[in-house]
Amino acid sequence: MDTIDPLNPQDASAYNNLGQYERAIQDYDEAIRLNPQVAMLYYNRGGSYEALGKTKEAERDFQKAKNSVAAFDSRNPAWDHAGSVERCRTSSRCGPG
Repeated sequence: MDTIDPLNPQDASAYNNLGQYERAIQDYDEAIRLNPQVAMLYYNRGGSYEALGKTKEAERDFQKAKNSVAAFDSRNPAWDHAGSVERCRTSSRCGPG
């Protein structure tokens, strides 16, 4: 029996931790639809995209997290991650993008 609640971002993280990245993305999509101002939802969904090798989508989400009012604090991990994904996307060492 599936006991993970698709509307709970913590459960989307659980899917992510289980390697079920597509399912995690679906749950993050719904959480973002309900709470579009929460930067960490974009950041976490970006991590799921990154795990799937979808660097363009990951970069988009990391940038949204970085630009979010909630992510204004430069100590937020999205600030560093957005640039690193872009550098990875332009490098042949990072795989498909």
